Amino acid sequence: MQLRIIIGGCLLVISCFVLMNFTQPAKISVYVDGKFIELKTDQQTVGEALKECHIEIGQNDIVKPNVTENIQDGLDIRIYRVQTRTKQQSYSIPYSTLIQYDNSMPKGKEKIKQAGKEGKRNLQTDMLYIDDVMIGLKETKKTVETPSPKIICVGTKKVIQPMSMTAKVKNILNMGATAYSRHVQSCGKWAKWGRTKMGLKAKYGVAAVDPRIVPLGTKLYVEGYGHALAADTGSAIKGKRIDLCFDTHQEAVRYGYKQIKVYVLE
Repeated sequence: MQLRIIIGGCLLVISCFVLMNFTQPAKISVYVDGKFIELKTDQQTVGEALKECHIEIGQNDIVKPNVTENIQDGLDIRIYRVQTRTKQQSYSIPYSTLIQYDNSMPKGKEKIKQAGKEGKRNLQTDMLYIDDVMIGLKETKKTVETPSPKIICVGTKKVIQPMSMTAKVKNILNMGATAYSRHVQSCGKWAKWGRTKMGLKAKYGVAAVDPRIVPLGTKLYVEGYGHALAADTGSAIKGKRIDLCFDTHQEAVRYGYKQIKVYVLE
């Protein structure tokens, strides 16, 4: 290339060379959302190149190399999508059942004092995903509604049956009364049989007597106890003594010793 310049009427011809620098676009590849994208770009940074090809980067997404890194030919860019997903779960909590013993109710009677109500447990869990693969979870919220127990009242009061108006009384005895049960605390080694002298099952309504005073098989009405059957004996039951059977050892202990009237029935 020649440059012609006229100075003071003289023509000056200068030869010069112009060096043109042409930069080739860089070839890069981008892996995002499960696919590879290959492209050429003139952009200077990773962020600019991604913007050029309309790839959006979420606030929590991870870009490698960083968006501020310079573009180089053959650069491999990877974008990892980071998401937090929330899961709500609800579980029922079963209620318990409580028994309350009530001495004001007849023995064997039951009533529901309070209906049971299930509780509830609500859980909120945040799960961290990278490219749809869960890498961690954290329980972020929990609320609990406490269950209410079901309460059943069970009567323990002994109901003394009145002596039948048609019952004929043969004799009235003043006797010393004690109490026992068929359990080991009262009967020791004999408790495993739980049978009376007459072979009957020991239970409420059975009385141990001295057969010389009250023959076995005699029907009785015991003051404060109710109807009974003389069906058992005992080594300590001699003379005008009577031993009354109760269903539990605790009831027998509470009864203690009493002087009572015993009606011998026909």
